[in-house]
Amino acid sequence: MWKIWDFIKERRKLFGGIVLLAWAFSLFSAGESPRVSPGPLAKVLLALVYYPGRTITYTLEGLAGIGRSYFLLVGVEAENQKLKQNLQKLEESRFRCRETQAENVRLKTLMQYSQANTYTAVPAQVIGRSQNGGYFSLTLNQGQRAGLRPGLPVATSQGLVGRISEVGFQESKVILLTDRNSAVPILMEKNRSQGIARGTGDGKLEIRYFSRLEDVGVGDLALTSGMEGIYPKGIRVGQVLDVRRKNFGLFQDIWAEPSVDFSRLEEVLVIFMEEPK
Repeated sequence: MWKIWDFIKERRKLFGGIVLLAWAFSLFSAGESPRVSPGPLAKVLLALVYYPGRTITYTLEGLAGIGRSYFLLVGVEAENQKLKQNLQKLEESRFRCRETQAENVRLKTLMQYSQANTYTAVPAQVIGRSQNGGYFSLTLNQGQRAGLRPGLPVATSQGLVGRISEVGFQESKVILLTDRNSAVPILMEKNRSQGIARGTGDGKLEIRYFSRLEDVGVGDLALTSGMEGIYPKGIRVGQVLDVRRKNFGLFQDIWAEPSVDFSRLEEVLVIFMEEPK
């Protein structure tokens, strides 16, 4: 018994506060009835309880509002991400449509070029490029299955590209005009003089065997001559860049720029002098 009394005595301030709060609460509850009128001390105690309680209530309501705002923001962010994904898919679809349209235009140009000539041609896509020193080649997505074989010329509507060197079942390799191993019989469009265009290995063509007496100038156009039956006659090969006439020797030194920009090739025509097998 004495221990309980000592415990209460030691903590009399705490118990006193609890009693006062309990009394204030009872008065607060009684204040709701018009039959009770609290005294001055009760009013003070009511104020001590009421204002902290109201502060806690407002704080809790504020936290609830913040929680609702947070969940709303999370929902808006998720919707925003979904809209971004839909927009990205739409842009990708538009891009594919533009690429398909551009490819159709290029293929149409190639087919019109093929139909304007007497030879048969098979369209093919460029799926690979190779450059090793002075040796240049392309890989096409057509091969034996389409009737291709080594030696067939390859061209675009801009001019001659090269010739088939290797053929697989569904792929083939093309040696470009600028390759060191490339040689094409040509004639000059202006004066019809003939020679050979060889690849220099640096992206240009060297035109050989033109007499020093031949009238060849910068800007002249070189065409396939049709000699040896390898390339059809009249396909553009290149345009003369530089002409040097020495004081001795039989031939001029002539260099030309290929008519085709090989770095931009996407589709080509493989040409048959006869119907493909």
